[in-house]
Amino acid sequence: MPYRFFKNGVNLLLKRQTNILSAAFIIMITVIFSQVLGLFRQRLLVSIFGASDTLGVYLASARLPDFLFQLIIAGALSSAFIPVFSE
Repeated sequence: MPYRFFKNGVNLLLKRQTNILSAAFIIMITVIFSQVLGLFRQRLLVSIFGASDTLGVYLASARLPDFLFQLIIAGALSSAFIPVFSE
């Protein structure tokens, strides 16, 4: 079952997108998947370190790079790839 799910997901990503809605949907799905992986990372860190000062420092220092990634990289990818996917 997971193999079939993975294979269908890869086929969806590699398939030629015919309209802008499907291209935007693909980008939206990948961004949501990235957020889910980030949530998994946060839960794993909390389970390992607990509510400690070390984890607080890490979370505070990781906030700016995550924000810049969301603002610049995800926005640039969306604006660059949607026209490419829709062609």
